[in-house]
Amino acid sequence: MDINRLYRRLGIEEPADIDLDVIAHYLGLSIKVERLCACEARIIGLGDRGIITVNKDSHVRRRRFSIAHEIGHWSYHRGKALMCRASDIGEGREISRHREQVADAFAGRLLLPDFMLKEHSKFPKLTFKQVEKVSTEFDVSRTATARRLVDGGGFPCFLLAYNRNGWKWFCRSPMIPDYWFPQKEIDPQSGVFDAVFAGKDSPYPSKIGADAFFDRRGADRFEVLEESICIGPGDVLTLVTFIDDKMLEDFGSGIRRQSPDTPFWR
Repeated sequence: MDINRLYRRLGIEEPADIDLDVIAHYLGLSIKVERLCACEARIIGLGDRGIITVNKDSHVRRRRFSIAHEIGHWSYHRGKALMCRASDIGEGREISRHREQVADAFAGRLLLPDFMLKEHSKFPKLTFKQVEKVSTEFDVSRTATARRLVDGGGFPCFLLAYNRNGWKWFCRSPMIPDYWFPQKEIDPQSGVFDAVFAGKDSPYPSKIGADAFFDRRGADRFEVLEESICIGPGDVLTLVTFIDDKMLEDFGSGIRRQSPDTPFWR
């Protein structure tokens, strides 16, 4: 589905215009909010009509993402029986099932479309302060907003979700070479450690050796910016920003990836 074209048809130009009930109705769907026990959301349909049911006990931003996720299923997986548990609707989780990944990616684009992010993310670097600003403007969770901004490729960042066992999932900007892969363990010198085990957010991004996050040879020669926030008991979201252009070069080739100044929507 071409989301930009859909929004032009519906006259949606600003984040406040993104009314999921209106979008769903245009696509032949109705939305019900009820108490669900076995799943976070579900969709059933016949022909060109369908019903999305979403869990009333979930936070309003969680419900919005779940609805957008189910619209993604309607667009790509119509005709298949689908009941999505909380663990299936990722907001950033690395889900092995392809259909759930597709629906999650669609939900991110539906709630934070490219042409709007172009106007609402004109800042020189990505921090959680900026994530919170965009999150509030679009009424989307910080996790989903950060994932969308990092996946977009406009900022040289990693986004990682941690618990006491290490990272649970991560995503990287397309400008970062694949050989930068985060180590699973939490470095005691990192802000992640304080956030996970003491519930202490980072007050602002701070420099730390890249070897706190990456165990590849030569990582100790670089520094990165780290910022960690608590998003639940023992759950932490971390932004790691590359600040040395040499870290963006393809290993052994000297070829640099997309410039940090090239925004993702181009």
